Amino acid sequence: MNNDRNNTPHPKTGVPLKNYGSQAYPEGQIYLDAKQINNFQKSIDEAGLDGNTMNTGFVFLHESLHTRFGASFFNSMTDNKQKVGGRFRDPSGAFGKTYSAGNTVDRVNTFRRELGLAERTTYSPHNPNNLGSIILSLNGTSKEVTIKNQPLNN
Repeated sequence: MNNDRNNTPHPKTGVPLKNYGSQAYPEGQIYLDAKQINNFQKSIDEAGLDGNTMNTGFVFLHESLHTRFGASFFNSMTDNKQKVGGRFRDPSGAFGKTYSAGNTVDRVNTFRRELGLAERTTYSPHNPNNLGSIILSLNGTSKEVTIKNQPLNN
């Protein structure tokens, strides 16, 4: 697991990982982007919701489901039908757009619900030039949260 904003290269493209946001690979490598997670948490807090909805643990859980090992803990018939190559995938498409949550987010939302946190109802892939927004739902009320660049301090 790599948790920094340096120029660690993407294993396939060579582009610095900091340009991609948090991500995982089928073989088990997970990259957590501290700046991205900080932006999520502080933007959600500023919107009046609990930033723990997108804390390091939930981002790690989300990314781990993109690995074969992480996805192996979900084995119902529905789970196995929704896996691609033994893992869960996010909705695909152009960066900067917002999509329905998808199979990975749906599974993470189960844990959020159990903790009384807002659930993520959309998936928006990382784009360092346009942080976009996510829609969260708590107690039947939805709220769009614009993700902003935030300082890495308390």
